[in-house]
Amino acid sequence: MMHPAYAASSVTSPTHIRWFYAWLVLLPLMLSTLPAWSAESAATPPVRMCIDPDWEPLERLTPEGEFIGIAADLLDMIFARVGLDYEVQPSRDWDESLAMAQVGDCDALALLNQTEARSLWLIFTEPYLTDPNVIIARSDHPYVRSLQGMAGSRVALPSGTSIMERVRRDFPDLTVIPVASEFEAFDLIDKGLADFTIRSLTVAAYTIRKEGWFNLRIVGAIPEYRNQLRIGLLPEHQAVRDQLNLAIATLTEQEVQAVLNRHIHIEVNQPRNLGVILVILAASLLGMGLLLAFGLHQYHSGQRLLKLKHQLERTLEAKDEAEAQMHFLARHDSLTGIANRLQLMERLDVQLAQAQRYSHSLAVIFIDLNGFKPVNDTWGHEVGDQLLKAVAQRLQHQLRSTDLLARIGGDEFVVLLPEISNPDEPARVMDKLAAAVAEPFMLNTITLNISASLGLATYPDDGESASELLQHADKAMYRHKAENRQNQNQKQSADPD
Repeated sequence: MMHPAYAASSVTSPTHIRWFYAWLVLLPLMLSTLPAWSAESAATPPVRMCIDPDWEPLERLTPEGEFIGIAADLLDMIFARVGLDYEVQPSRDWDESLAMAQVGDCDALALLNQTEARSLWLIFTEPYLTDPNVIIARSDHPYVRSLQGMAGSRVALPSGTSIMERVRRDFPDLTVIPVASEFEAFDLIDKGLADFTIRSLTVAAYTIRKEGWFNLRIVGAIPEYRNQLRIGLLPEHQAVRDQLNLAIATLTEQEVQAVLNRHIHIEVNQPRNLGVILVILAASLLGMGLLLAFGLHQYHSGQRLLKLKHQLERTLEAKDEAEAQMHFLARHDSLTGIANRLQLMERLDVQLAQAQRYSHSLAVIFIDLNGFKPVNDTWGHEVGDQLLKAVAQRLQHQLRSTDLLARIGGDEFVVLLPEISNPDEPARVMDKLAAAVAEPFMLNTITLNISASLGLATYPDDGESASELLQHADKAMYRHKAENRQNQNQKQSADPD
């Protein structure tokens, strides 16, 4: 089975034809420069290479100092074809490798994407490995068509990577959580402390299977973030870069695929729900194998196989849309469209875990409408439903994109304020919410006036669990309601007849 990063290209472009013409063009050039090239290669000292020591299966430095992985095998081929050598310079992590290159302690970085920021201090070869980036989340996360609608979501990304640079530039509304490794990114998602990560398909598939994180899945892809992995060199090594480009141009898809196949097959260590997973994997592999075998046997035309591929993609897309719709309906109020109690409890548990880990505060505001029952009794439930939808919209407009508004039943709402940096912030939000509800509501020809009673609970002062916080906020709301009634009675008593 071909690696997914190369399956499409092998269908649409026959390899033997393309590489025949490549050699036809390159061979005279290489022969004409052979004497100078050989002399220069012999005089060139080994290239000091920095790598990411923990980026399996792409590249890794073993405890014994051995450079292994897909990049190691491909670099051996590339350097051998131009008679050059390289030496790996040990580092603790990718951040240290970048720092070493920036101060000249290594001449090149083995495997990285070209970005605007990196182009300021590096020169790059042509890509020698292509791999898509995918979105990884928990199995209950809906399908993600675009990151545009994910404002406020927490994305765990290894620091110093090109994907972090791109996400921070293109999607500033996302909350980026820097991590030290792929393992830590997946671990945060597994524990609910991050919503998703964006990683190489090859690395994601390898790490998920190896570590047994089968509660995680691919929930989307970002075609514009496709990895075009290259060698990055310091500018003074332009001649080396040019020689490496000649070697890269001779790599065939079969050679790259053979390297990928050597590293992608792995054993699963301590899988979770092993019986179910083995059945799913067996069925998936059998189905994919039959599909590819049938396609390769029946169609020598790339267009027909491409059509079959598109049909499969549409089927999977429809399945993802159905899953997303079911997920949305299960976690949203059917009348107002805002979150329901289930989503509130899920988010509250996640935010509490993050608050405990990072020692910050959060707040829960309980809201109960005053005067809603008379509206239902006087104008009927249809008008009452319109009023609830209008209240939800008005409350939502007072909140940040990272806050959560939920309707938990009847005329009761709850607001979750995560990551409070200012202790006065919840009180300000409560004043805004109360003022918004107190404004008259115009529903067709009817003008309605209601108010709201609110109760506040903060973590950790008023509770350390979701149930404790909601109970405290509920009691505070009823105290506020009782005070409102008392003030109203006193006002009526003071008014002259």
